[in-house]
Amino acid sequence: LLLDTDPRASRTSSLKSMNRFIAYLWPYLTATATLGLVAAIFFVDLSTPVGLAFWVLYLFPLWLASRLFRHRPMFLKCVGGLCVALIMAGLSLPRAGLADWMGIANRLLWVAVIWTVTVLLLRAIRRECTLEEREERLTLALDGAQLGTWEVNLLSGRMSASSRMKGMVGLSAEFVGRRVDDWWTKVHPDDCLRLQREIADAMERLTTFETEFRVVWPDGTVRWLLPKGKIVRDGEKRP
Repeated sequence: LLLDTDPRASRTSSLKSMNRFIAYLWPYLTATATLGLVAAIFFVDLSTPVGLAFWVLYLFPLWLASRLFRHRPMFLKCVGGLCVALIMAGLSLPRAGLADWMGIANRLLWVAVIWTVTVLLLRAIRRECTLEEREERLTLALDGAQLGTWEVNLLSGRMSASSRMKGMVGLSAEFVGRRVDDWWTKVHPDDCLRLQREIADAMERLTTFETEFRVVWPDGTVRWLLPKGKIVRDGEKRP
């Protein structure tokens, strides 16, 4: 009995297994590293005079937790609570430096700072999650209606489009066309001049834009599109 095994397939399977294992361990490793960083800052704080504001270093693990665990705000709360507890724990250890009342006042001030920053980061995370949910709902609505979105900077000529819009002109979602000229090659040659005139007229009158034109897919298929847009101005009244 002979088995014909492909070594490349075996290596690919091993790499996939390793990637899954790393992806499983990554949250635990980053959480351990963040908590270890908080502990290291605590020992640095204890080894310095009371007057030095090493407590500002606690802001870094807070920011790190807010970025690495955006979808797990409870971990940010735990890091914030640990920072506050360690700052207050320093009050029980006698060290040379400022007078007792000044050291207490200084630490209480930083407790308030750490707590305020934690609350602000939690609010920022909630806003980001809300925006992501809205974008996801908008994407679902656009896909259900078979609509694509696009945006053009008329001054720089840079253009961005959604994945659905790219599919409408026969392009893959990975296509990177950052300038309007990259998209003109997809327009049917018989519609280019008319479309350019209509866009120039809309820019001159600063009105809404609506027309129909054909696009040619890579396989030669011709499709009709109905784009709609609106000319807007920036803060300096430029279109």
